[in-house]
Amino acid sequence: MPVDPAVLSRADAARYVNRSTDTLRRWARLDVGPAFVRQGTGRQARVCYRRSDLDAWVSGGCRLDRRGSRPADMPPSCARATP
Repeated sequence: MPVDPAVLSRADAARYVNRSTDTLRRWARLDVGPAFVRQGTGRQARVCYRRSDLDAWVSGGCRLDRRGSRPADMPPSCARATP
């Protein structure tokens, strides 16, 4: 199966944003950090990150929830539209 460079595993995403996989896992659980997608269902679902979501998160300097929107309590500097 070919690998899509636009979609990264949690480990690859962690390297891409210079954070640990544990940090990304914790952020996902808290619904903060870069948006992610689940491939599969149940406990065996694989968490992946779109490169475009990671780029938006890094360049914006603000967290995105998993739905790709910014939480209401974010400061005005983070109020830009999400990609």
